[in-house]
Amino acid sequence: MSSASPFARLARSLATSAVILSLAAGAHVIGGGHLPAPLIVAVLGSATLLAVTVIARKALTLPALLLVLGVGQWLLHTGFSLTSTASACVAAPARHYAVQSVSCLPSGEHTHAASAHADVWMLALHALAVIVTGFMLQRGETAARLAASWLVPLLRLPDVVGPVPAPRIPLFPPAPIRRSARAFRDVPPLRGPPSTHAPALSPA
Repeated sequence: MSSASPFARLARSLATSAVILSLAAGAHVIGGGHLPAPLIVAVLGSATLLAVTVIARKALTLPALLLVLGVGQWLLHTGFSLTSTASACVAAPARHYAVQSVSCLPSGEHTHAASAHADVWMLALHALAVIVTGFMLQRGETAARLAASWLVPLLRLPDVVGPVPAPRIPLFPPAPIRRSARAFRDVPPLRGPPSTHAPALSPA
């Protein structure tokens, strides 16, 4: 990415950070976790963008890239778990036609990722997020160029064709050209006797 322009590098870093954060958040929620407040998610996204910008300056092999992505998924998972609070809701039984009441008490303490969501499903989802992100980073640029080669001609505006000028028709048609009798007189005749007589043959 060193040969690209600064705007292209920033656009790639933003797209990569959005993919990493979205896959991590989706895996965390589907696995049974909770996301923190939007402001905290924005802070985590900014940290992800900073890390992606720094790492993108180095050429990484596929194993090294998967290792970095795995560490990033674990850090995001830990950040989601530490900044989100869970609440325990207990339903009290109804007595003597009383309305059943539900009391929700916040836990008041942050739970660690290993104790709250250490299950196979959560691990599999984050591993899948790592694989998908690595595939997109390895093949994403090629796929983007291929898609651009197909979409750019379709999205290109047609060329503006100017109006074709109408032929100018004179108000009065030109008078026909009349040839004089002298012009016809100068034309040699096509039929008739030759203009010069052949010389007479003298007797031998």
